[in-house]
Amino acid sequence: MEMIREALGSKEKTLVLHRDACARCESEVAARLPAEAKRPSVRLMRCPEAGCSGWVARYEDTQGTHYQCWECGAGWGSLRELDCAIDDILDRYDHRLCCYRMVDGHWTAAPPEQESRDLVSRIESEI
Repeated sequence: MEMIREALGSKEKTLVLHRDACARCESEVAARLPAEAKRPSVRLMRCPEAGCSGWVARYEDTQGTHYQCWECGAGWGSLRELDCAIDDILDRYDHRLCCYRMVDGHWTAAPPEQESRDLVSRIESEI
């Protein structure tokens, strides 16, 4: 709870809670943030960071649109940057091909049923 109190007292508008943080605390922080700090997010696709099986979300705020992983906190300032990160991870790890598909020149999430059953364990073994 101390981490949450410090974040609420700071000028930071984003607080990244790691997977071992409880969901109840995360909801409490979101409820106390000022209205301008709240940003709508849309879950898009698997994170293209090595070793991370989290999900990337699109965030829109006064500074524009950017992308960030819910799990590891990695971020990309544009769709082009995210596409480049996906190109890189696909060049390095063939098992990631089941996560993405190309649509209109940009990467999107592949259908969930396309992901292999052991995908998460394979991603976690990347690092």
